[in-house]
Formats: sequence, C-alpha cells, structure tokens
Amino acid sequence: MLVGLSFAWTLFLFFIDEGRYTLQGLEEPGNALAMSIYFIGILAGHITVALLSKGSRRYWVSSLLGWIPGILFGVMLIHLPGLLIRLG
Repeated sequence: MLVGLSFAWTLFLFFIDEGRYTLQGLEEPGNALAMSIYFIGILAGHITVALLSKGSRRYWVSSLLGWIPGILFGVMLIHLPGLLIRLG
C-alpha cells in the first residue's frame, strides 16, 4: 500500500512539474532518475511515519501524513550532493 501511494505521489509531482500537466518525458533518463529519487524519499517518509505511528490506524496515518516528510526527504536527496560539493 505504501509503495503504491509513494508511486502515485511521485507521478503527481511529475505531472504538475513546471506547469506542463502531462506525463510526457517520464521515460527520459534524467527525468526517470529524478523521479526515482523522489520516489525513494517519499517512500522513506511513508515508512517513517508508519513506524512512528502506533495502533491499527498507522497505515492510514502514514497514507495521510507520510508524503510531507517524504517530499522533504526527496528534495534533500536531490540537493544534498550539490550542498556537500559546495561545503567540501
């Protein structure tokens, strides 16, 4: 369930990217690489929220709130190498 939600959020981010409102270009290597990094970050956010939540509703909580830290993780994964190069 969390993998499917992460994939859906990733496709949504690509769909609204730069106001194109289309999924054309997803098969290009650069776009696929960026979206896979976002997917990993969003999935990590969903899993983190699921692990921190308790009880039988943890997957619902993760479904509703996991995308927030997930997108932050994704952005961090994309920008971290450039930041490390600047600091190093």
